[in-house]
Amino acid sequence: MNKYDPLELIHLAMVDTLTNHFGKRLEFVQAYNPGKCLNSPGIYLGMHQMEIGENPGDGRHVINADWFCYCVLANSTPDLAIEIRRMACEVMTLLNQPEMGLWGLDNVVALPKFLPYLTLIPKVMKAGK
Repeated sequence: MNKYDPLELIHLAMVDTLTNHFGKRLEFVQAYNPGKCLNSPGIYLGMHQMEIGENPGDGRHVINADWFCYCVLANSTPDLAIEIRRMACEVMTLLNQPEMGLWGLDNVVALPKFLPYLTLIPKVMKAGK
């Protein structure tokens, strides 16, 4: 039995996948904490919402979750508007690969039932907020 619960397994798989893909181009991939200042360059991971799913009747508890990745670059980045979109597109391309869609956790994770399950939503964040 693994010592991690399923939510932690998913988070760790996301961190590993994104960290391995971007390598030294990012300073971090970590959980988003709304109370802390944002650093860059990096990716913050979080969950917008979750709800209880249908009971599969096998002892598992199903949760339908809406995850997000905040791609963050410094305001001093040349061509920031283009580079942040490029970074977000790279994340979306990576996650749209069939082998990445389940984070290597096909016994824990299922693909979303509704499309599109990958969207890009621009957001402006100010330092310290």
